[in-house]
Amino acid sequence: MSLHTLAKPIYEATEAMERLTSQLTEASDLISEHDELPETLTAELDAIEDGLSAIQSELRTIRNNAGIADDIQASSTLPTSDQFWQVDEAWDAMPHLLEQLNELILNRLPAFYTMLDSEGVRPHPGDAIALPSRRGRR
Repeated sequence: MSLHTLAKPIYEATEAMERLTSQLTEASDLISEHDELPETLTAELDAIEDGLSAIQSELRTIRNNAGIADDIQASSTLPTSDQFWQVDEAWDAMPHLLEQLNELILNRLPAFYTMLDSEGVRPHPGDAIALPSRRGRR
């Protein structure tokens, strides 16, 4: 069945999606704190979020199809043709999903962060922490 082999990239893609969603939420919050930013920033953010949403939907379908492994293992009968079809669908869809996700991770998000940085939109690291003088020592 080879679903066990597919479990790792599905898990890693799910983790990456959560990480990217969190990063985009933070970027959106930073953008909303600045006035008079180019429209291209918000347009690119919207486009990336739309792409991420489409990938998330496809990943959900792949996870559902790959989830058939539990049903197959729990059954005392041979897998059905529908179950084989679900396994094939999961394997067939995964390369395209990873291609799209990796494009976001390796190209689009770094380019977007460069755009943000060039406009001065970056998180504030916080204030410096002062070390008080030590009393009572000679």
